[in-house]
Amino acid sequence: MKEQQLIFLDKRRFTLLLLNCMMYLIHMYYQQKHPSCFHASKPHGSPSNRNSQSPEFLLTGTLQTWLKIGETRSIGILLCLISVLLVEKYRRCGFSKVWFASAFKGATGVNQSLTLIGHHLKNHLQWLKVASSIPADVLQGIALTGWQRYDHFSVLCELFPVAIPSLAVCLQALENGGYSEKVKENVEKLLGMSNLELDTFVSTSTGTFPGSNILTLVTQVSFYLKSSVDELLERNRYVTGWFSPYHRKRKIIHPIIMHHFQPDAISLLSKWKAVVQDLQAAMEQVFHKCTVEEWMEENVHPSLEKLQQVVDDLDKAIKAQN
Repeated sequence: MKEQQLIFLDKRRFTLLLLNCMMYLIHMYYQQKHPSCFHASKPHGSPSNRNSQSPEFLLTGTLQTWLKIGETRSIGILLCLISVLLVEKYRRCGFSKVWFASAFKGATGVNQSLTLIGHHLKNHLQWLKVASSIPADVLQGIALTGWQRYDHFSVLCELFPVAIPSLAVCLQALENGGYSEKVKENVEKLLGMSNLELDTFVSTSTGTFPGSNILTLVTQVSFYLKSSVDELLERNRYVTGWFSPYHRKRKIIHPIIMHHFQPDAISLLSKWKAVVQDLQAAMEQVFHKCTVEEWMEENVHPSLEKLQQVVDDLDKAIKAQN
């Protein structure tokens, strides 16, 4: 365990060192290309030293400020810096106006079913930093994208209703120039949620916004369907010991032991069938039939069909014994 921790720390330190080296090289590049921006006799940012609205001032000034920040923020800082440099590159190529594109959902997992709001909020806060580091007349706007798939051949990622709280948070962060407790309270009021969770997928508040019922049901399925089925079929000793695939194939069942798991299996199947029925009905009000079918086949059927098959095999074994 200690060796694994040391390896992890070494990789982390190496990554941070590499990032800092890259930032330093970019810094040196601009120092050589624009030496007048680094005049030693005057303090950084002095109006008499350079044009305070020039791209070179904005880039080098931002860089020197960022270099003083702790290494825990190095990755985000580097990404901001790269974005600023790209904007400057586009300007020199003749693009006087630019649009930014962020993401309020998707982009965190090709088959992701729930949206981690905090991750996307940080993305938008980083874009705000980039926007503040370039001339004000350059930025035309920002498009908030919501990935539905990684490409036309991949599976679905988060459904739109699931990500509405994330969209609301990101929009309010951009509108207010940041995220604060006041902004959080405003979003909770708009969504009808008593407590908005940013850094966890599970929320104690369901909300009253359109599609909130889909979010609630998708959260139940994503967190508890597979785990509850696996708990019964793979970690229940009566199932693994007295109703294994060998027993099921030959329709063998102990007449006493079966009472230790048959009620649980039937109850669990009934519960999940009701949840899935509600989810399917809610999704059919929003999505095309093919979308509902695909999401169900990817996220529901594998576990539900496995549970259904065990219950069916149990019934067959009981009938065979009689």
